[in-house]
Amino acid sequence: MEANKLSAAIDALKGMPKVDIHGKGYSTVATRVEVFRRFFPDHSLTTEILPSTEPFVRVKATVADSRVLATGMAEEDRTKGQINRTSALENCETSAIGRALAAFGLHGGEFATADEVANAIHQQAPASRSDAEAWGGPLTKTDLKKALQAFNTDLVSCTDADTLHGLLSTSKAVLDQCKRDLPGWWFTKEGGDTLGFQDRINERMSEFLASEPDPRG
Repeated sequence: MEANKLSAAIDALKGMPKVDIHGKGYSTVATRVEVFRRFFPDHSLTTEILPSTEPFVRVKATVADSRVLATGMAEEDRTKGQINRTSALENCETSAIGRALAAFGLHGGEFATADEVANAIHQQAPASRSDAEAWGGPLTKTDLKKALQAFNTDLVSCTDADTLHGLLSTSKAVLDQCKRDLPGWWFTKEGGDTLGFQDRINERMSEFLASEPDPRG
């Protein structure tokens, strides 16, 4: 009976909206919790803060009925990334919940959650690139910079993940040329005060994912 319910829940999760990150579809934690609550109303999903030393926070999430069925743990560093500087505990709890549900079976084809992937991408150190590479086009340097300035205005104006996805889709050619011809604008320069477009985009996505409603209501 439990296996049949889990199979039905997995099928339902497959049909739920996913976040596209680098060509792969990931389910958000809120989506997984929604499916979990629908198919397993008698099960519990709890979290606890684990002992840790600054600047780290650790959280364990547990799925149970009369016994423990799955657990998930996460750790975040308060000094890493814009989100963790203000909401490390909330971010850590979200990741722990997502991993517990994935261990339970609600992974939607990917073990990591969209929240974890976006956060990991945001914290990756960019590869070292140089503006001295050959210009590829089709836009001239002046036109490309103007297009990127317009994109940045639209990026700041985005209000949710769907809007951001649409902007990334319509701006793909400009962003691809930015990566190729203006890597100094795309990647964040080490020690620099200004984020490159790669980190600006990932930061906005992380903001939208982190601002989802509390999955436990």
